[in-house]
Amino acid sequence: MTKMKKNKVGDFNELEKIRIYMEYHKDEVFTPEFMEKLADRFLSYYSVRKKIKELYPRILIADIKDNISIIPDSYEEVQ
Repeated sequence: MTKMKKNKVGDFNELEKIRIYMEYHKDEVFTPEFMEKLADRFLSYYSVRKKIKELYPRILIADIKDNISIIPDSYEEVQ
């Protein structure tokens, strides 16, 4: 049987109530079966591919733009 921890009564919003519940009941909430369902839902091929498509242009521009010098098509453009 799990220990019940009492909290002081306060004015919490719903997300704070959920966070406190999950903090005190993490072994019951984050079971291997639940974590597997989360991974199946949020780490599916489609969702990961969609996120990469969203982030790739930003990463490309931020990280590579300053480190690559573009070579012109013809020698005349250099002069």
